[in-house]
Amino acid sequence: MNFKSLYAETKENIELALLSLWTPANHRMRKVVNELIRREPLFAEPVFQSMFPWKDTTDPNWRDYITPEVVQIQEKKAAKNGYVYTPFEHQTKSWKQLKDGNSIVVTSGTGSGKTECFMLPILSDIYSRRNSYNGNDPVEAIFLYPLNALMQDQKDRLGSDCQELGLKFAVYNSSLKESKAVGSVNPNYPNAEVRTRTSVRTMQTNGCPSCPQILLTNPSMLEYMLVRNSDQPIFERSKGKLKWIVIDEAHTYTGSAAIELAYLIKRVLSAFNVERSDVQFVCTSATIGDPNKPQELLDFIETITGEIPAGCGQKLVHVDGNRIVPPMRIADVQVALQNVGLRNISPTNVLKLRDDINRQPLSLSTIWATLTNQQYCVESCLDLLDKLCNIKIDDNYLLMAKGHFFMRTINGLYACVNECCGAYKLGEGSGFGYLTTEKGTSRCPHCGAQLLEVVQCGDCKEFMLVCEENDQHEVRPTYVLSEQNN
Repeated sequence: MNFKSLYAETKENIELALLSLWTPANHRMRKVVNELIRREPLFAEPVFQSMFPWKDTTDPNWRDYITPEVVQIQEKKAAKNGYVYTPFEHQTKSWKQLKDGNSIVVTSGTGSGKTECFMLPILSDIYSRRNSYNGNDPVEAIFLYPLNALMQDQKDRLGSDCQELGLKFAVYNSSLKESKAVGSVNPNYPNAEVRTRTSVRTMQTNGCPSCPQILLTNPSMLEYMLVRNSDQPIFERSKGKLKWIVIDEAHTYTGSAAIELAYLIKRVLSAFNVERSDVQFVCTSATIGDPNKPQELLDFIETITGEIPAGCGQKLVHVDGNRIVPPMRIADVQVALQNVGLRNISPTNVLKLRDDINRQPLSLSTIWATLTNQQYCVESCLDLLDKLCNIKIDDNYLLMAKGHFFMRTINGLYACVNECCGAYKLGEGSGFGYLTTEKGTSRCPHCGAQLLEVVQCGDCKEFMLVCEENDQHEVRPTYVLSEQNN
């Protein structure tokens, strides 16, 4: 991977696209807008994570933690793709803790199979009771996701396994219609997904069970369900039966959002008529706080899930993943660095970076600060990272990394109405002062004059400032009036 070229080409293409959109051809403001784009960076700081493979389990008893039927499904999938199924070490650790009745927080990285850490034990547990309710199955597991896109991402994996096991699930969000399903049935799990709200609430249809045992939803929809009369049958038939709550991407709930989720969890437990000790929680998360102090993470998670009552036998356990990182000697790293012209980079610092990035994702500036004390430059750091990722010692890569590049959202152009504003003078006759893409205030941060939105005439292509007059005959930005009206 050539990170430097990828970043440079993407940045250039996006800048050119914006420039062409705002100032086509020989527009007289093209030079000014070009300077603006370069002054206000479009990209946030890149973040990198390790790509060394995860350790396979060495636990000889891992098959005892999930049902044989679930194991066979995973083995069948693996064989279809040409490999022998072996779970990762952190997956089997999770399974054992859940088998023992504990709750867990999983913080292994992206692509580490965190979903399988909880999905397979939960499916095993629900499958073991599949004939207990005569078709009127209760909701036994709730999977909470902060984004609908995350539900859709995991639906296929859950759906295919539920189909094989004869279990049912529903994605209960705003897309789930009342009585008429939208879209076609997925051929990979034609009988597993419950596709209307009416079916989710109904006890049994024509002698065939239609109730989902697993509900995928988000906090907002769960709030609605608690107060909506039409959804009460879900809670009535499931009283005392809820066994699992999964909170995906738990680190996204911070501040007031974490407090609101904690109160929501309390109301959910009450609605299902269960106690905290009756439910096992699974939280997946990026590392929160100091990765060397996992207790801080557990304390944070417990503020959301509720404190486990003393003497109930349940614990909240942190499960992290371990990667396979080939050991390397300082002397070998030093020779390899010299061979690619990196004589001024310390091999000790490179090995420290190697350890750090295997523990948690690192920003590009943190990587640069670990390797050198020179002035930070995005392009130089990406070039250095490219060289390090291409070094091999005894057929092992010195560094294996994946980059995440983020572009900030641009809502439009905004200009100061003071033509004499001293900040970034735009030129004679422009009619504008300070120009920006960042709408943080309705006033120019340099001279205090009003900051108005810039629009382009569809005929002559000239820039204009847009404003409205309120009832007090005050000229105000249209976006300020719009926000006040909302």
